[in-house]
Amino acid sequence: MSVTDFGLIESRLEKFEVSIAELEKIFNEKVFNIKQIISSTKKGGGNIKNYITEVQNNLTELKTEISTLESQVSSLSDKKNQFTEKIETLTREIEGLQNELSKLRTEVDSLKEENTRTTAENNTLDAEIQRLREELQNYKEELTDIEQRSEEEVQKKRELLASEKAELEKIAKENSVADFLLKESSIELPEVEVFGFILEKEKTSLEEMKKYLNLNPVTIRTTVNRLADRGLIRYDAETDVIMATQ
Repeated sequence: MSVTDFGLIESRLEKFEVSIAELEKIFNEKVFNIKQIISSTKKGGGNIKNYITEVQNNLTELKTEISTLESQVSSLSDKKNQFTEKIETLTREIEGLQNELSKLRTEVDSLKEENTRTTAENNTLDAEIQRLREELQNYKEELTDIEQRSEEEVQKKRELLASEKAELEKIAKENSVADFLLKESSIELPEVEVFGFILEKEKTSLEEMKKYLNLNPVTIRTTVNRLADRGLIRYDAETDVIMATQ
């Protein structure tokens, strides 16, 4: 039953209590009337037997009605107790639900805060990703520029090599020994560059070759020693004088 039904039961219980009070009042009035009648009968000497019988019947009816009302009041009181227990149970359940709702609200607030932090972190990561993309684009542009410069340097090296080859061919035409070496020997490219420089200068030194040749100093020294061992040049390590063999 609902709380409204419980209120109706309480209202009826109050009405029954009022009815019992009214019956008691009527009973008391009847008793008072009987006493009055008995008193007047004693004075007048009249017969009151019939009246007493009637009053007794009325009293019996009143007792029966009072008993019925008391039974109804007892039944309604039991129902009231039952509904009171149900209300207390529902109240406890409502309190439990309210506590659970409070916990859920706390969790929702926590999730909102976490979502705010996550959003801020995502924004930071997006900014970092954008920065890295820009850096990567810059690196790509720098790499493209380096590749272009490298190609230009390679082209210059090729042009320089072609120029040196042309110079060697010119020297070879003018020097039969050089022509023979270039055609018959297994001279490697550093040896060609070093030997060509020596033929061009006729007389040079390691320090001079280190200054003008685009070769590692160790490579220059090793190449000079190898050419000297083959008898293609003369090299005096003490005076650092290098000359081509005539």
